[in-house]
Amino acid sequence: MMTEPRSSDETRGVETWRLQPLGPAEVARAFGVRHKTVYVWRFRGNLPDPWWGTVSRVPLWSRDQVLVWAEETGREIVDADPVVDEAEEGQRGA
Repeated sequence: MMTEPRSSDETRGVETWRLQPLGPAEVARAFGVRHKTVYVWRFRGNLPDPWWGTVSRVPLWSRDQVLVWAEETGREIVDADPVVDEAEEGQRGA
């Protein structure tokens, strides 16, 4: 499945931290699973389509997309480093 990256019109005015791309390795680390599990979730349709599309056959989700997905599915983020850093956490609450 080949998906196209978002256009600049779709990203204009969005906070930069929300758009940071996360690949399967970062998503796996965030949830404390193997990166292969992320591919299984994607294959089964559990994960949303990658916001950034697929680059060199690697899906790239946005940080915000992963946070929303975790909340909607009740999945616990066990390592917030790849998803949220403390400096940005304050910006999200604002």
